[in-house]
Amino acid sequence: MNKTNRNTTNRRRTRGTGLNESESDFIKSITDGTITTEKVKNFVTVMLESGEYNHI
Repeated sequence: MNKTNRNTTNRRRTRGTGLNESESDFIKSITDGTITTEKVKNFVTVMLESGEYNHI
């Protein structure tokens, strides 16, 4: 069984939140005031490329 694990390190789910690391980092940057348009752009790009949100 050579099944490739698609979950990469930066997509690992964080314990108890139901969010992956990039999502929780993104939300943390919103709550601590360090959010930038570049962070939003990068986050949206990663989420769209992941295919996880294709239903939207």
